[in-house]
Amino acid sequence: MLNYENLIQADDIYNCVALAEGHPVYRIEGFGDDQGHVDALVVKLESGTLGQVRFASANMQVVDANARSKALTATEVAALQAWCGPGGLGDARALPVAFALRRDLGKPGTWIKMEVKRLVTLNDAVDKRLAGDKADIRLIAAGLRAPRGLETLGRIIAVDLFNGISDRFVYNPTQPNKDVGDQYPGLAGGRLHHLGNVGNVFVEIGPNGVASPVGLDNFDPWSSFKDPNTAVNHQWPGLLLADTAQRKRTFAGRVIDDLERLLGPRSRKVKLASTTRLGKRRKDRLLEGMEDGAARLRLAVRNYVNNNPGNLPAGITSRLDRLGW
Repeated sequence: MLNYENLIQADDIYNCVALAEGHPVYRIEGFGDDQGHVDALVVKLESGTLGQVRFASANMQVVDANARSKALTATEVAALQAWCGPGGLGDARALPVAFALRRDLGKPGTWIKMEVKRLVTLNDAVDKRLAGDKADIRLIAAGLRAPRGLETLGRIIAVDLFNGISDRFVYNPTQPNKDVGDQYPGLAGGRLHHLGNVGNVFVEIGPNGVASPVGLDNFDPWSSFKDPNTAVNHQWPGLLLADTAQRKRTFAGRVIDDLERLLGPRSRKVKLASTTRLGKRRKDRLLEGMEDGAARLRLAVRNYVNNNPGNLPAGITSRLDRLGW
């Protein structure tokens, strides 16, 4: 049976579905049961070493357990190769996806597995809004406005800053107020402040239909700070975590501005009613989440240091030094 806690075995895989054309990410599906339930996992190739990928993922899981992922073992990679290779079930059924998976398995990097989630991306929601469909926008806005919604996003941002990724929110400590975000097609008002990849802002739809931010896609292969063995420098985005309260509040406000622009104004029947979507305390709540995320990271990193005395990676020691942790 395909299960996050179990090792993937070729005999457990019935089908494979490519989830993003041109990207090495797949949903592998099992055989199901008599009630029609199909067990499944998502596997994805990250363009980084095992240590780099684990570093980013472990940090995100400190603040968001729903973003958990696990690197595939050599045995599990071999199982995928057996399924789609000559004589395997995928190859025997002549599925085009088997050829694509076999090709991707030959690329360098680190394969990870994740649980299957029902996701809505901000990018897709904005595209639909601009085309006249606001259903997903309302879903995302409600999830952010709900208790712990903006706070969770703030924690995710804190980890992104600590990891030094620029594949979701972008921050340059040497030019903190420069607009470095995406130039979103179809959106008036010029470049976004700090939201650099709108497609990497996700909400997960729970069994109750309520959306909640989730810190998936937390590894950035293009980041200068992805390697825990490399010291960070004065351009490391994580410096914001130890900056002045005003600097952090300004950043939080600019992120909220980005989100409100993308979500668009609410249509209100009551004259003079607020047309913003994220509530009156939206900036404070996002900032509270960032502060809480930083505090959780500090505790986790200090525990790591205490449990691993001796020759620590430069990426850890330099982060601690620069943050005063």
